Amino acid sequence: MPGRARANGEGSIFPYRNGFAAYVWVTKPDGRRTRKYVYGKTREAVHEKWIKLHQQAKAGPVATSVPTVGSFLTRWLTEIIQPNRAPLTYATYETFVRRYIAPGLGAKRLDRLQSRDVQTWINQVARTCQCCAQGKDAARPKHKRRCCAVGRCCQAVPSTRTVSDIRAALRAALTAAYALVLVTGLRKGEALGLTWEDIDLDAGELTIGRQLQRVRGKLLHRDTKTQASDATLPLPDICMTALKLRSEQRDETRESAGKAWQESDLVFTTRYGTPIEPRNFQRSWQTRCDKARVKPITVHDARRTCATLLADLDVHPRVAMQVLRHARFSVTMEIYTQVSSTATREALKRLGDSLGR
Repeated sequence: MPGRARANGEGSIFPYRNGFAAYVWVTKPDGRRTRKYVYGKTREAVHEKWIKLHQQAKAGPVATSVPTVGSFLTRWLTEIIQPNRAPLTYATYETFVRRYIAPGLGAKRLDRLQSRDVQTWINQVARTCQCCAQGKDAARPKHKRRCCAVGRCCQAVPSTRTVSDIRAALRAALTAAYALVLVTGLRKGEALGLTWEDIDLDAGELTIGRQLQRVRGKLLHRDTKTQASDATLPLPDICMTALKLRSEQRDETRESAGKAWQESDLVFTTRYGTPIEPRNFQRSWQTRCDKARVKPITVHDARRTCATLLADLDVHPRVAMQVLRHARFSVTMEIYTQVSSTATREALKRLGDSLGR
């Protein structure tokens, strides 16, 4: 009996286990080509994912695997914190990641991390003797052992301040609005104007078409200025995780606010559900810069930081132009010619090696 006719493009869909699978040839961030697979219980579901993956592949590089929390934080420390923060800040974050965050959350997939996972973990850290958990007592000379190595616990639990600092370190890597600004290069008004309708967590996509701005004393939620500013971007894993956490935080905030809550579809709101004043967001950003002990910059300047990071990672400038939604290629190239000192040193080293031959 002949099977039903296949829809256009379904030739790449095939039976897999208890459902179906398909693949698309994509370019990874490192420039290499490989297959990326999608899965589903029905042919129709897989076909829809296959189409969206094709669109992502045309838009730019596509990540082919979801990192764990541990591997993401390792990359965050080496590629973002160490080159751009004070040595003491890096050392503090590295200690928190190595001693507390990685042992408790490191094995979890980044896209499956939820706020309740974080809360359960931080509660456990607060009541766990770290002398036992980190094997400190066993590492001491035998005549100095006084805790778990000799059968009794000294109850060396972290202080309230330490627990707070550990949570702050994880939040620094996963804060929702800040992650979108730094990783996707959103403008301040675009980030504050995002609605949940603009976000497709299943497809891993973000549509930019509106912004929140104060004009002549009024806070307006309106379309972006130019067509070049409009775009549908693939969401990196850190942004997916940050938005999922934000969704859960919003539910908790709504419950706490009770009758004072004002419902809206905005992603980022005050504790009462109202739009965030752009000036207040800038102040919050400034406070975070101060706490991180880095040179204060504006939210808009973070777009240049995003471009510099893309340049450091050898992302092609045409792709960076799409990510940042510049109307002119010359604007992107102007930023690309001002890459970080690390990238500059590496470029000069390669040049010197070439001339040395």
